Amino acid sequence: FAQCSVKIDVDSKKPFCYFLRITKLPEDPEPDEYRFPISKEMNPRCEYIGEGSSEKALITWDLEQNISMGLTFSNSPTDDFLEADRFRYLLCMLIYETVQRKSSRYAASKEEFLCYCREGKRKYVPKPVPAEEKKEERKIIDSKEYINKPDQSSKPAQIAPVTTEKKQEVKLMSKQDKENTPPLEAKEPTKPENTTKFTLTQLKSLAEQLRQDKTYIFAAPVIVFLVDIDNSVKERREGQILSIRLTESFTAVFALHDPSSLAAHYTRTIDVTISFGYEDTTICFQWLDASGPEAQLFAAKFEDISILNDFKFFFWRCRLEAMHQAAFEECLPKEEVEWASRSAREEHNPKDTKTLIEEEFKEAREIDYEEDIPALSHPSTRGDENRGVVQARLIDRTFVPKKSEIEIYKTSEASPNTLEFLMNLPAVKSFDGKSISAKKILMREQDHRMLFLNENNEEKVYYVDPERGKVISEIKSDGFNTFADVGVFDKNDEFTPNPVFLAINERNLFQIDPRQPGEAKAVKSKIYSTKNEFSTIVGVHNGACAVASRTGVIRLYKEIGQNSKNVYSSTGDVITALDASKDGKWLVATCGDHLLLIPTFVEDANGYMKNLGKEKPLARFLKLLPCDIKRYGLTQVSFTAAHFNDGPNTKEAFIVSSTGNLLVTWEMKLVFEGASRPYHLKQMAEKIVAPEFRYTPYNLSLIHISEPTRQAEISYAVFC
Repeated sequence: FAQCSVKIDVDSKKPFCYFLRITKLPEDPEPDEYRFPISKEMNPRCEYIGEGSSEKALITWDLEQNISMGLTFSNSPTDDFLEADRFRYLLCMLIYETVQRKSSRYAASKEEFLCYCREGKRKYVPKPVPAEEKKEERKIIDSKEYINKPDQSSKPAQIAPVTTEKKQEVKLMSKQDKENTPPLEAKEPTKPENTTKFTLTQLKSLAEQLRQDKTYIFAAPVIVFLVDIDNSVKERREGQILSIRLTESFTAVFALHDPSSLAAHYTRTIDVTISFGYEDTTICFQWLDASGPEAQLFAAKFEDISILNDFKFFFWRCRLEAMHQAAFEECLPKEEVEWASRSAREEHNPKDTKTLIEEEFKEAREIDYEEDIPALSHPSTRGDENRGVVQARLIDRTFVPKKSEIEIYKTSEASPNTLEFLMNLPAVKSFDGKSISAKKILMREQDHRMLFLNENNEEKVYYVDPERGKVISEIKSDGFNTFADVGVFDKNDEFTPNPVFLAINERNLFQIDPRQPGEAKAVKSKIYSTKNEFSTIVGVHNGACAVASRTGVIRLYKEIGQNSKNVYSSTGDVITALDASKDGKWLVATCGDHLLLIPTFVEDANGYMKNLGKEKPLARFLKLLPCDIKRYGLTQVSFTAAHFNDGPNTKEAFIVSSTGNLLVTWEMKLVFEGASRPYHLKQMAEKIVAPEFRYTPYNLSLIHISEPTRQAEISYAVFC
């Protein structure tokens, strides 16, 4: 259209229902009108075209059938793209209300909030008011307070300037901010600031000049933002160069350079402590700088997605080397370098992803937390802390293990959304009379038996009758040291009388049948000559299993005793937990500050039965965005064991985990669609020890066990 008017209509009969109405103005031939419902599928985004007086803001959104529509806003000295920012912010606000079915926390009457939008061009400056009514002006943050701070977590790496010119002071301020800022008083006159603008071609040439130094493995032009926790832009600085430079002792730093001198005015060491994330839709790298008194959230916007993918690879490579204190080539097996590198770059095939979404998640549901999650409190007789949650599948019982006892709960008859305390399981003791402190429990033989892994004696596994609270069998590891973990023989073998289970120690794998005579009951084993540092195992189907290690390697086996069919070498992080889907198509690994979601199939080929070779699908990294880490005041992210949703005749579509007192639930469909925030968050009152989906066919529900100071709490959340 040549020109048009835009209006937002409210449906008076349906709450939280809005429409976008676009009408051609009479100056345009053949006037026409279009009306669209506002929904989350619109995905509004903004980009800026041209430079100087001809610069325009383009707001684009998606329609049905892969069609997009956009509006172009022209700039003017008075508006400064205010209308474009207001329009996109309103769309985002109304999409939030449509999805959440509740009013936005922002008020439409507050002009200052309406001018913010995600990646907004500039910060809104209120109109001047008379002197007698003028309030305290907004503080202009000096660049030294938030961008020139050295990294306090470790000794900052020194990057020598390429030239001898004086380093330029960097201020992430808009043009209007600079014009409205009064001059600072100085004892000596200062030279005027260098306002030279560099074109994109010049910036690329300068980045190439940096890369001529072999220690610089990456350099590219970026736009740097200082953003708030809602991703609204506080400050903006164009014409910057972001680099990654190798230093000694397997460490590296990433830095921001001023193009006028190529001197690094900001450096940050790349290590496991840094909180970072990516947004492919906006081509941004985000990181949290907590070195100052207040954490600062930065974002660097790249020219295109291919450059961002290159940065992802080099950043991942440097983090891996810092973690293992070894050269990149020594951190991973040679045959796994290509797969791990492509996973780090997130080079997913769009056609394969679209097919996957259509076939696997066409019936996926949307979820939302209840406003208030009811909690049941039961004082502990010994003051022990909760250690986890174990659900029986055939009987209505939920077990909460503690150090010296196990509490048993059942569903309340008065309210199906409440668990009520039933009794304490008598203290379980070994044959020699010593107390057993269960660090892991598996339900066996149609919920009539329990398998205990004892933290006080890892040389044995204990077979327990929960009805009598007594050990009926003690199983040794066949002379091969201790048990590191145990797993089911089949994902659904709790519904069968089959007692066979799987076990590992740091080096070997076992298939154990408690019915065998003697203490050593292994019927199959896989013995390795080298120490693999195995940490966790999960059974999938008929003895097929996945085994992970503290070195970040995951192996898929058809059965115990054979060589692995496929090996996945990921980030090199310690893998603390594994969970698999019932059909064996999905695997989720818990790795400290992130999760790995791995498809273990290609069309009809299963990774447990067949070597997938170069066709192995890439892993997906599940992380919290730095803005959410800052919003909820997390000092570090350490995820509890992640689990898929489960239930009779249900298909896995969600993953739940927690960090601190924050409950995190990922929607797998949103993960594969590439959503920037594919998860839902719920903050609880206490630290969460073990979240798990409840085994139910009726709705998506969740049990989480918290870690209070003096009492045990079980909260039961329902998703709709």
